[in-house]
Parts: sequence; structure tokens; C-alpha cells
Amino acid sequence: MLTFAQKQNMTETIAYIKESLRDLYPSSEVSSLVRLIMERVCNIQPHHFLFCKDKELPESEKSRIHDIVERLKQMEPIQYILGTADFYSLQFEVDPSVLIPRPETEELVEQVILDNADQKIKILDIGTGSGCIAVTLRKHLKKASVIATDISAEALATARRNAKRNNTTVTFIQTDILDPEKAEMDIPFILDVIVSNPPYSVPWVGDNDATLINDPRFSPAGVLAPKSKADFAFTMHMLAWLSTEGTAAIVEFPGILYRSGAEQKIRKYLVANNFVDTVIQLPPNLFFGATIATCIIVLKKNKGDNRVCFIDASNEFVHEGNKNRLAPENISRIYDAHTQKAEVPHFSQVVTTADIEAEDYNLSVSTYVEQEDTREAIDITELNARIAEIVSRENALRTEIDAIVAELEEDI
Repeated sequence: MLTFAQKQNMTETIAYIKESLRDLYPSSEVSSLVRLIMERVCNIQPHHFLFCKDKELPESEKSRIHDIVERLKQMEPIQYILGTADFYSLQFEVDPSVLIPRPETEELVEQVILDNADQKIKILDIGTGSGCIAVTLRKHLKKASVIATDISAEALATARRNAKRNNTTVTFIQTDILDPEKAEMDIPFILDVIVSNPPYSVPWVGDNDATLINDPRFSPAGVLAPKSKADFAFTMHMLAWLSTEGTAAIVEFPGILYRSGAEQKIRKYLVANNFVDTVIQLPPNLFFGATIATCIIVLKKNKGDNRVCFIDASNEFVHEGNKNRLAPENISRIYDAHTQKAEVPHFSQVVTTADIEAEDYNLSVSTYVEQEDTREAIDITELNARIAEIVSRENALRTEIDAIVAELEEDI
């Protein structure tokens, strides 16, 4: 076996990468990693691999590839190793101070872009991280004013570099939106659109702070989000910032759709006041290193009726390595069902707020969208005929056996 130092050309280098990773990653994921490494390190596109198969790699590239492979063997995400991640056809700098942009968030961004093309609106991205949502929206919505917040100064520094990298102008603000005094001072605006992919089920102060139950952001629901799960604290804050014509699209942990206690009471408030517009169940395993199936909740303050659309997009994906990904056709199908409030068997269902009340304010998509029965259909008539045939053959066999036994007994 050749050592890596002896592997001089591209073909041998690719073989080294595959050999080093084959026992750690699925073969399809290894192929994706090879493509990324060769593109980012050697600037060689996949369709040029054949023409460059004998190309000798300089020592600097070989050393970089060796370092990448060693880090991949430690299961470090390739995005952190390369320092970049792709999102909505744009490239973003990423490092451990920010989360890797989640593919499911592209569905959220797509909805906002399609709903607000050529509109002069104010948009807020909460918990911006790398800035992928804010930068992408500003890139595609030229007339929009985009504000992005994060509690982390390091994350905001990365987001600012990404705005510059993609030639966009975004207003970045460091703030903790769960701190009432600081958040209201930092963002004294009413927003037309709020988008967010907040951290899932993180702890917060909750009822340890007795004043929060009187806070105008949370008091309308009559209860605070549980101390151990701040999901609905984020949601209620976003709702408070929305204009009377505003829309919020939030990627959420699915547990908030059905958990009891305080979260059920908050759901009751949202449904009773007709704020819930659409609930979308996303596919599992969209995010590197995580298999959880998240959801998107769309809230509106300007609904013209009391209908709520539930969309089961759990099968709307394509496989890419060891992950799933929303393809353009998947996003288009989800968006059409959301905007048209279309009912499609086993995919989308439109119900009223009264229907949700009858289900004790459960917002799980599976409660309203019937799952397709993929079991093999059984023809009862044919089955009965086959059973009768088996019984008949069994009786004939039993008669033959009885006759043989009788003959044996006569011989004795």
C-alpha cells in the first residue's frame, strides 16, 4: 500500500481519501466528500476529474488534503473543516461559533422570498448565527430592510463577514431577545416579516422571574413557556414584534406541537386568536449529524379566515450522502400547498380552528393529515377461495393418511 506522501497524482489522492473514510462514512457520503475536497482544495470540478486524473498535486494541496482527512476521521463536520457551507446557492463562512446552515431553512427562506418579491418591508432574523437567512433574504429582496440579531458577538462577526462576502447590506444587532428591557431597547421596531431558526428546547429563566408573567410579550397567553424549553418564549416574542399585517415563519422542535401543560395553553392562545396559518412537518435527517425531523410554523396577524393548513412534507426529500435534502421540486410543492391552502390526499389538509379545538389544540401534522396505507391490498374473496382450497386439500390428505393407517392396522 502506498503512503500518502507517495500518492502524487489526483487519481491516487482520490483513492487515498476513499480508502481512509470508507469504514467511517456511507459510500455515497464519501463520494460527496471527495467532490467537496477536490473542488475547494484543488479547484477541480467533478466534470474535470477524468481530464485531470494524472495531474500531479503540489505539496501544499497534498498537505491540506491529509489534514482534512485526519479531521474527518474524527467525525468533524466537513463544513467546519473547509470553513464554508453552501446555502441557497450562496457560500457562507462557518466556524464553531455558529451552527452550520440547515437545509430545511431553505424552505423557510423560499417562502419569504416568494411571498414578498418587490415589497418594501422590514424583516427580522432572530438568532442569525452565520447570517445565512438574513443575507440570503437581503440578496433576493432588493427593497427589503433586513435586521439580524444574535446574542453572540463572535457569531455576529462571522455574519458581518458573510454579508460582505455576498455583497449585501444587513443591520446586525447584538441582543438577547428573552431579556425584555434589552431587546425592546435594541430593536424598537414593528416588523412585517420575522424569520427564525432558534435553538431547540433550551432553558430560560421562565417563572423564576415573577415579572415575566406581566410582560406584554408573554402575558396574553396567560402562562410562560416551561423553564426547560424556551421554544414558545421565542415564538411569543416574535409574535409581539409583528405588525398587524405581519408574518412569522419559525423552524421549531416538533415537541411544541403536542406537549401538554404550559405549551398546550400557549397553543390554545395562538389558535383561539387565529394566529396559526400553516404547520409543515419536514423530513428527518436534513442536518449534518442530526436525525431529528423539525417543523415550520407560519403565524399571521392578518388572516382573512379561520382555516389552518397542515402539510406532511416528511417524504419530500432526496438522498444526498447520509443526509436528506429538500430539492427545488419539493420546496415548490410545499410552497404551493401553503399559499393555495390546497388539500392533497396524504400530503396536505385544511381544517378550521374549531377542528383544532376539538383535538385539544394538538398541532401535530399527523393528527390532521391521514397517512397513506402502503400495505398490500388484500382481496378477501380470493383469500377465502385460497383458504377453502387449502382446507379441501388438507381434508383429502387427512383421508389418505387415515386409509394408510387403517391398512397398517389390518396387517397387524
